[in-house]
Amino acid sequence: MFKDDIDKIWEAFLKDRSKMVLKEKLLMHYVPLVRIIAGRMMISLPASVSLDDLVSNGLIGLINAIDRFDAEKCVNFE
Repeated sequence: MFKDDIDKIWEAFLKDRSKMVLKEKLLMHYVPLVRIIAGRMMISLPASVSLDDLVSNGLIGLINAIDRFDAEKCVNFE
């Protein structure tokens, strides 16, 4: 997805947060980032922590972050 596309999706989502289709598109855009970060974190965690559990928790965090994002603070979501 191009930067302009994601910006348009964010703009539409921030106008009407009830549109689940837009939220789903945002989630799908950022899932690879969650997987990359989880993979990097695995290096410093004990072997008892599974990558799948880490990714699952990361996705929950992503959902919460999208829900709470405030564009008026003039920061990029990333």
